[in-house]
Amino acid sequence: MSNEKIVTVFKAFSDESRVKILGLLKDGEMCGNAILEQMQIGQSTLSHHMKLLCESGIVAARKDGKWTYYSICKAGGDVAKQMIDEIMDAKDVVAAPQPGSAKAAKAAPKKKAAPKKKAEPKPVEEVKVEEVKPEVKEEVKVEVVKEEPKAPVRRRSLESFLL
Repeated sequence: MSNEKIVTVFKAFSDESRVKILGLLKDGEMCGNAILEQMQIGQSTLSHHMKLLCESGIVAARKDGKWTYYSICKAGGDVAKQMIDEIMDAKDVVAAPQPGSAKAAKAAPKKKAAPKKKAEPKPVEEVKVEEVKPEVKEEVKVEVVKEEPKAPVRRRSLESFLL
């Protein structure tokens, strides 16, 4: 089986909305509008999800006039199962535990812990505190300039344009 086909099939299962759609289709064939109502998503979003599901072979589409009906495709499901079986048919070789893992800690022989020494208190260092003098900043004078109000803008009414 090609890697592209495997990616396409597992991509179909990799989105929560597509899994919900598969759950709806589990009970039987459904029209696209019925799926839209159940999912409460937009038509373009549903179209995208259904395209991916149909390309994977998991879902089959059937046109009837202007309506499209979707159902789970048994053959597509069998192909997906076969893919998983091929991946899982690896030889039963038990890998050695990785260093630092919980299994490696259990497998390693236990060493007796050396008795812990009591920590001696560290001497406290003296810190000199210097007095900081506040800086004097220059005062800034701000002048407020008042502008004279402009003459009101005279607006012409719509009627004056029509005359």
